[in-house]
Amino acid sequence: MRVARSLVTAGKSFVSDSTSFAVRIVGRGRPGALRCKCLNHVKLYGDSVLQEADNCASKACASIDSCVLAALPDCSGAPPPSGGSGSGSRIGPGGSSGITSGRTSGRSSGSTSGGSASGAPSAGMSSGGPTASGSAGSGNAPSPRDDGTTGKPCKTDLECQTVAGVNRCSSDYTVSITSVPAEIWGTGVCIKPLPTAAGQRGNCDPTDPVNDPTGQFIHFCDGPDDPSSPGICIAADTAAPSPGAGICYPKCTFKTDGTPATGCLGHNACVSVTYLMDPMTNVVTGFGFCHGACSQDSECADLPLLPNAGTYHCQTDLGSCTTTPVQRTKKIGDACSGVGTVNDATQGACNCAVGTANLGFCTSVCTIGGAPCPNGWVCDSGQPASVTFQNGAKVPLTKPTTGMLGTCAATCAAGGPPTQCPPNSMCASSSVVGSDCQT
Repeated sequence: MRVARSLVTAGKSFVSDSTSFAVRIVGRGRPGALRCKCLNHVKLYGDSVLQEADNCASKACASIDSCVLAALPDCSGAPPPSGGSGSGSRIGPGGSSGITSGRTSGRSSGSTSGGSASGAPSAGMSSGGPTASGSAGSGNAPSPRDDGTTGKPCKTDLECQTVAGVNRCSSDYTVSITSVPAEIWGTGVCIKPLPTAAGQRGNCDPTDPVNDPTGQFIHFCDGPDDPSSPGICIAADTAAPSPGAGICYPKCTFKTDGTPATGCLGHNACVSVTYLMDPMTNVVTGFGFCHGACSQDSECADLPLLPNAGTYHCQTDLGSCTTTPVQRTKKIGDACSGVGTVNDATQGACNCAVGTANLGFCTSVCTIGGAPCPNGWVCDSGQPASVTFQNGAKVPLTKPTTGMLGTCAATCAAGGPPTQCPPNSMCASSSVVGSDCQT
């Protein structure tokens, strides 16, 4: 059956076959502002209209834009409708994400097709990645800077380089997460070059200067700013995304029924970010990014040994491989703080899951269906019990996604005493795993 799609796809693809529409940029790969405008509208077009737009690609370059605008008038650049598809959300209020601070602390939120969802604490990795960044890559148009290989397994940089010749293999990148010098990914994957020089801020753009200047929606990278790209752009500061200040992570996708996510290879796992709904089929797809997820030393064996660095070990409370594991001074459930420049995170006391006041409790990373959390605790992936969209649709999640990276959280009973939760947390029932303690 032929499927019509919103301009999330139609703006970059006009060719269809007997079962689906192919994905192709307007003007046969010619970058430009027109594509950006088309991608921010939702309008379903019939086959004849899409064919008319596709015929524009055969015209002279100077005539293509005017031809397409005549065929698809909503590409003229008006603001997208409030219930439009293709929108996303920040990872969480008050938190920061990506390499500069690890996984987001606090409650994870996502809006899809204009909708939103709140979940449990997503992770406790905090403070400490590279302090500078590389050239900001705009996700708004294909660029010679894009190799399109983000997430591909690799052992060398050459395996990651195609057109642009800039992508790197992640296996020799080490960052600091709660004072642990760690590898971000447990299995080497291709990535856009990470921040390296002082004053530079990121390698992708978590905003759009015209249609999303404040970075409220989801953006993609290492290719066009749409779900066909292999990377997802995570703002360095998810509370206040700014142009060019994002990190391009390997993208993963998942359903609402608990089946395993796809896109993360080897000893890496998916971190939930947001959901999108196809406006024609009402099919909901979750989007996230890939992060290391080791649970034992043997799961670090994929990484090549670095000169004079020693053997890799798994820092299990982070799910990250390191040659210098840190002995924690606090145990899971203890109170912890991220306040100030010297705190439990910077001192390496524990993996501190903090809330908006930068106070929280010590916890550990986990994977859904993997090694269990301590007795009385549950692995919470930060996925909500249901997702509500701007069109009013409310979609329940059946169960958490198998293999999803999460955080151990204490179980609790709604209405129970505050003492049932660790310090700086309270019982909440918004998570798909049921009631647990959240910061």
